[in-house]
Amino acid sequence: MRKLNEYDKYATVTVVSDGARVVTASGDRMARLWDATTGQEITRIILDASVTGLSVYGGTIALGDALGRVHVLDT
Repeated sequence: MRKLNEYDKYATVTVVSDGARVVTASGDRMARLWDATTGQEITRIILDASVTGLSVYGGTIALGDALGRVHVLDT
């Protein structure tokens, strides 16, 4: 298991179906896409409210937030 750089507390962690990337989300209003091999952050998404849910299907990421909204992103 590889430690993801920079952060050590996440509410949700999900592996993308290709196995090469990991998505994390937490109460700091951020979701992050990581390289599973290197542990380096690829990108981050900052929402207006805490992330309360995370789902990954293929290359699509769905994030739920504390304001009841759902954000859908393609990777």
